[in-house]
Amino acid sequence: MKRIILGILATSGMALGLVGNNQASANKQLKSAPVSIRGTWYHFYGKYYGTRAHMNKMVIGKHSLTEYSNGHTYYYKGSKFGVDQYRETIRYNGYKKHYYYFHHLVTFGDTPAYAPAHMKVAGKYRHVLLESPQQGPTPIYTRFKPSKVYQISGHYLGSYFY
Repeated sequence: MKRIILGILATSGMALGLVGNNQASANKQLKSAPVSIRGTWYHFYGKYYGTRAHMNKMVIGKHSLTEYSNGHTYYYKGSKFGVDQYRETIRYNGYKKHYYYFHHLVTFGDTPAYAPAHMKVAGKYRHVLLESPQQGPTPIYTRFKPSKVYQISGHYLGSYFY
């Protein structure tokens, strides 16, 4: 009888612990975009899935995001713009395991998050902006207008939330 009671208590204690972890795993809300990701960023998309090659330009301000992509302009400000931050441990090919702070900038939809990083691009170590890895290689945004596609592959090693 004691084993049954101890088993029930242990199971309920673990369940409460998991509920507590899920509540603590919310993203940290920031009042504005971090200085490290502000500015004008470029990424050249090659021809894929029947689309033509095009340059994507992103302008990140303190409280706004403007994106110019494939002939369209997307502007996010006010209630459409909000910054939440989370930390991911990722190992990109050719680099050691490292944690990155990713920032969501748009408050709705399935939008990518961006993280500042320092990587070798076009033969030099540069300050770059990495899009959150989803399926396939991660786009690398640069401060200069690239003439070819820069991307990197890697894999998640764990998520850490605030």
